[in-house]
Amino acid sequence: MIHRTDPPEDPEWRRPPRDLRPMRAKKGALPKTKGWAFETEMVRRSGDGDQRARAHHDHGRDRNDISRAFPEIRRIGRALGAEEVILDGVIMCDAGRDALERRLAAKSDSTIRRIARDQPALFVAFDLIWQAGRERWDEPWTDRRERLDGLELKGDNWQVPALTSATVPSSSRRHAQEAWAG
Repeated sequence: MIHRTDPPEDPEWRRPPRDLRPMRAKKGALPKTKGWAFETEMVRRSGDGDQRARAHHDHGRDRNDISRAFPEIRRIGRALGAEEVILDGVIMCDAGRDALERRLAAKSDSTIRRIARDQPALFVAFDLIWQAGRERWDEPWTDRRERLDGLELKGDNWQVPALTSATVPSSSRRHAQEAWAG
């Protein structure tokens, strides 16, 4: 391993935080004012992706490193190249929550590779919270989202969902409110 000993060119550069916790959704009524975004509940494993020096780490809600269980998602590091980011998002699998849990419980690399081949996972990034030595969480969400879109992350096992500026139809809004209220 090579460690850089000279100071960074940017004196404002800061190390990525190590104590971040994935955002947890809270149930409640949808806001009635403009300027809000919401996501519907999906079968998923919440995680933050930390990309530094071509290493990708996922941390689940319990803060355990879960990157070993998702080798197909670790390749996002190649797509990012030298870009230093921490992404917030979710890991999903078409086969559902049980498939994700089997993946996390697997002990051997061969079992993990087999499950990854048969039931691939998808990392959906929806926020950029640290980039290039800067904490971004105090920036407006629209600015962070623009930066996230600028990364052009589109792979077989990772993506950034498209945004729409359309107004949510009242029937969809009613369904979302019912699901939100739980």
